Amino acid sequence: MIRLATEAGWLVVTQPAHAFLSACLAGHWAGTADFPRPQPWTDVLVGIAQHDIGWTEWEARPQITPEGVPRQFTELSLDDHLAIWRRGVEWALRQHPLLAFLVSRHATTLYAPRREEDERVAAFLAEQRRLQAHLGRILDVPPGALDDAYRLLRLMDWLSLALCLERYRDGPVELGAGPGRVPLTLASAAGGRLTVTPWPFDVERFTVEVPARQLQQRTFEDDADLQRALRRAPLTWRRWELVRG
Repeated sequence: MIRLATEAGWLVVTQPAHAFLSACLAGHWAGTADFPRPQPWTDVLVGIAQHDIGWTEWEARPQITPEGVPRQFTELSLDDHLAIWRRGVEWALRQHPLLAFLVSRHATTLYAPRREEDERVAAFLAEQRRLQAHLGRILDVPPGALDDAYRLLRLMDWLSLALCLERYRDGPVELGAGPGRVPLTLASAAGGRLTVTPWPFDVERFTVEVPARQLQQRTFEDDADLQRALRRAPLTWRRWELVRG
């Protein structure tokens, strides 16, 4: 869950919805020399859309923090996080080895900086890297294609999060680089629009959206109270227009 404070409560977006937004952004990736499309392109887009598949079960029964607010994706325990990523890889393996590779690679990228803090992290990283090596051997893709596919996933993941969390309101957001290794920056533009520089997309402007739930209270008694409130909460759409700068 991604939460954003509002005047009355919270605006919340699920992890799978955020992943779907990532793929909608990736769908406009230019496919030029500076911004090449990883191959196989359709498979990569599906992988980006489902890279948070492991969160599906948790999002059906979201939890609160000790303070009574909706628990954001960064606020789960280590054991819960690792279980979610293992479940995501397991579910991805039932669909396609490329999807499993991307989910696993995303998990290890997120946890690599924490390898020294806990033996559970070190064991998880070793386990997932063995799996990635195995999947890399059975996937029939050009050299470097898996790295490029993951670079695009990570870039679109950061861009989607920057939109959902409105990071651009605090100034330009450095997004990193995707395939082609060109660093990108997200910034506010005139008329409430946003731009990415240099422009990596295949159209001059486009709009993306993600479904969200508007909660009209700030705290909740327990997990069940939050879950009831989410079922009652109206569905709303968060939209952003991206334009060439």
